[in-house]
Amino acid sequence: RLSGSLEHQNKCYGTLSVETDINIEKNDEEQALFQEICDDMGFALYNIEGQIEKEHSYKQMKLAKQAAESANRAKDDFLAVMSHELRTPLNPIMGYVSLLLSNANQDDKQMLQSIFDSSERMLQLIEKILDYSRYSQQSIAPAEDDFILMEACLPAFEEIKGQSHDLEYY
Repeated sequence: RLSGSLEHQNKCYGTLSVETDINIEKNDEEQALFQEICDDMGFALYNIEGQIEKEHSYKQMKLAKQAAESANRAKDDFLAVMSHELRTPLNPIMGYVSLLLSNANQDDKQMLQSIFDSSERMLQLIEKILDYSRYSQQSIAPAEDDFILMEACLPAFEEIKGQSHDLEYY
């Protein structure tokens, strides 16, 4: 009887045994050849196992990629819908505030102007969200533009200026 272990890198995949006629004597060369065959089979099983793991990992990665792409599309759709839903009621608010501004006294004008300015900034923010959604869907490409940071921040500073009594702005 010849038998050998099917293993590779300290992992045993099984044992191979071959029955022979009792009267046939096996020499060392045959035993070594049989062990080499067992080693080759262990290596082959190791490679098959690695290939199966690779294929499984690839399938998992593909599923994860599809899920991420689907979630990204859902996010973009959500942003587009929510931006539209926020912009729709904002337009009449700005229209009514404009009408009220034309007939308001000086005290009310400042408050109404603040509402109008905030609404305009909100509308700009919504447009930026829509632009972001378009960028990520690659419907438009971002444009480079020079700007002065202080000018970009000034509207926000003006908005909170009335609420921050002890601060000075330069």
